[in-house]
Amino acid sequence: MLLFSLIILYAYAFLPKEKVDLIESCIVKFLQSGFREINLLIQTGSKIKNGLLLEKYIQREINFGINILKNENLPIYKHFTELYEKVKDVGKKSGHVDEEKKRLFCHILSADLSAEKKLREYIVNNIAQMFLIGVIILGVFWMTIFQFEMKNSMGHLYFQLMMQISGLGLFTVTLKRTRKKYLGPFIYISSRLQLLIIYCCSGYSIQKVLSESKFHTLVDAKFKDSELEQLNNLIIQSIRGWQSSGQDPEEDLIFIHKKMELFFESLNKKVERMASFWRLTSLTIFYLGSYLVNILILLQTFLNDSFYTPSTL
Repeated sequence: MLLFSLIILYAYAFLPKEKVDLIESCIVKFLQSGFREINLLIQTGSKIKNGLLLEKYIQREINFGINILKNENLPIYKHFTELYEKVKDVGKKSGHVDEEKKRLFCHILSADLSAEKKLREYIVNNIAQMFLIGVIILGVFWMTIFQFEMKNSMGHLYFQLMMQISGLGLFTVTLKRTRKKYLGPFIYISSRLQLLIIYCCSGYSIQKVLSESKFHTLVDAKFKDSELEQLNNLIIQSIRGWQSSGQDPEEDLIFIHKKMELFFESLNKKVERMASFWRLTSLTIFYLGSYLVNILILLQTFLNDSFYTPSTL
């Protein structure tokens, strides 16, 4: 489907500028989606800042018992803010605050922040590289038009710019879908596992713990990834053992969470590999591919309008 669309786009390059304008209506939505993703990427920086503030608050509270926020609300970062509030609520209702759970929560938060910062840096570097390559290509393209005095061919420069923006949009949109595909199911399981760990040894009944942690959603869930399915089955087995024997599953759940952290690292590497693939695809097709096609068109136009005349028999 992508190649078919590109053939249509390249076909328009041979038509007058009026025909080229027809392309805009077809790619506006796609470009808007790409720009939204870039805007979200910029906003990710402020989200990470909130996460760092939350981490600092928890560390101060664990080490010194100091509330640095006073009467202010906790910084909002993903589901972690709500999760930490539940940690504190459980401590209040049970009559004692479990410092180990706070430390475990802080460790989980730190690991997530580290992964987010690393992934954001990776994405920003890729976008910066694509932008720099795009500027170089447009500069060479403009110099070619200027050198051969083909000012009437500026429409090709405009078309090249639109193709490069489309390539950047393709990269950002596919990256979002890749992250959702690989990380979405993991976050789904991880958030519920963290709730189970928080509510264990809280003095709540088993039914209350399972209800608050939404354990039934794990029982009903099915995952395409075999390793993720195995981790989910381990959680279910641990809770079933708790229901049958009454033995506290907290240690088992923490062990499963450590295994999930290792799995999370492998998922991030997979996302990075897919990001590299889509970056190379965007550069090859939308940057270099369209550049070569436009250069050939310009050269053909130059030859037809200058000294070259086809031989006649």
